[in-house]
Parts: sequence; structure tokens; C-alpha cells
Amino acid sequence: MPFGLTNAPATALRVGNRAFFDVIDRFLVIFMDDTIVYSPDFDSHVSHVRQFLQRCREHQFFIRPSKVELFVRSIDFIGHHISEAGLSIIEDRIRAVMAIQPPVSYGPTVGKQPLRRMAKDGKSSLRSFLGMVGQFRRFIPKFSKVAEPLNRLLKDNAEFVWESEQQQAFDNLKSAICNAPVLQLPDQKLPSIMEVDGSGTHVGQVILQDQGKGMKPCGYHSVTLSDTQRCWPIPEIELFAIVEGFRFFRHILLGDPETIVRSDHQPLVYFQSKSTLSPKQARWLDELSEYNFRI
Repeated sequence: MPFGLTNAPATALRVGNRAFFDVIDRFLVIFMDDTIVYSPDFDSHVSHVRQFLQRCREHQFFIRPSKVELFVRSIDFIGHHISEAGLSIIEDRIRAVMAIQPPVSYGPTVGKQPLRRMAKDGKSSLRSFLGMVGQFRRFIPKFSKVAEPLNRLLKDNAEFVWESEQQQAFDNLKSAICNAPVLQLPDQKLPSIMEVDGSGTHVGQVILQDQGKGMKPCGYHSVTLSDTQRCWPIPEIELFAIVEGFRFFRHILLGDPETIVRSDHQPLVYFQSKSTLSPKQARWLDELSEYNFRI
């Protein structure tokens, strides 16, 4: 397929998934034309690499030798550094984020401070910045809440005035990327802890595991509540925080030996044993029934 076609990425990914359907997530990860073969030890890695190359030969996939790294303990992959220590953001991406300037231009002075308005291409620049940091939101606790003042400027009919609240959010996101933690790679043979928190505007979660070095995060998640959801009573928002956490971290928690859910909302402890539930709560309980968890 020639380069430049709109459907080329989706087609390439679909072809790769069909060719390696039975080994993806067993020892292979594919993203577009980037591929990782991973193994727990040297002998199995030799076998896995051989299987991968044989499959490439069968499907006439060609590999450029200069793009191949064999038998390494760490590797950079789609903006992330993967090693035995876990998952982190590569230095090039961190430097790129830190180099971004606020999308503002200075207007007339109001009082002692010049009014800072969005630059001509400010909306596009802001959306680009949020997209760049958003791909690393798993490293940032309460990302949605931190980024909310910036997202507010992208709404229809919003006035594009850059105030101290927006500057603070911009700086906080850059600081969070610069100081992002190394995330553990989840081990589905071990129990997990999901800490959840809900407020009137956002819900957030973090997955923790003890893999022999104390409790460390495997990933963060957060979402902004819609106008309808913000009208829910607090107990329902806190419960939704749990449901959203299981939805997002399904690939980690489904089949987990046990997931312990920690919430600061005490009534949730009795949720699973309540005799009377609203239709919405009953649907959520049914959705959660496939997980082994306790609150």
C-alpha cells in the first residue's frame, strides 16, 4: 500500500492483527508498523523471535535490519520507555512538552497587568498541547481535573482569555510530565488495589500492586463528569467512580485474583449487599459481577 492514503494506518494495523492474531498479547505487541516481541527468559525469547520471523516470511512482510533491536532489556516504544523497572516517558517527549509556550498574546493593559488573550492560532495550539500531554495521562493523577481550565477554553462560544487559572493548569501539566513516575507493569497473578475518588465535577482512580517492593502505581485514570452526571447524588458519583475504574482498567482487573477497592465514602462498603437498588445501580452491580472485588 502506498504512503499517504487516509485508510493506510487502519489497513496496515488490520493486516498485522490478522497475520499475528494468535500470538498478540501472548508474546507480541503491534502498533501500526512498530512491533515488540517480549519474553520472560532467553530461551523462550529465541523461540518467540523465530516464530515471529517465520510468520513474517509466510505473509511476505519485509523488515529493515537497521530498524531491528534484538535481545535487549529495555526499549523505546511509541513515546514510552519499557524496562524491567516499568513504564516511563522517554526523555525526548518530556523535552518537547517542556519547550511548549503558552498560546497567548498580550493585549491592552488592565490595571497593572496586560490582558493575555489567545494567540491567532491559540485554539489549535492549545488543542495540540493537550493532545501531546493527554497521551501520557496514565502517568498524571487527576489529569481531567488539572486540565479542566484549559479544556474550558475549547468549548463552543468560549471567550479565549488566558488568565492565571489557565496558566497554573498549563504549568501543572508540564510539571506533572517532567516529574512523571515510573509505572509498574501489571502482574495479573497478583491482587490489585484500586483507589477511587469522586467529586462534584470529576472522578479518578489509580491501580496499585505490591510486586515485592511495596505498593506502586500501575496507572492513573480520571474523567470529567457531564452536566447530567454532576446532578447525581454524591453516593451515586462515588459508585460511578468505581464502575468507571473497572471499565478503564478492565484489561488489568478482569481475571485478577482479587481487587480491593478503596474509597473514602463509607456507605459503599454495603453496596453489594443492599436489598434495594435503583435501576441504574442494579445495572452497575450486574456489570461489576464479572470481577472479583471487595470494597
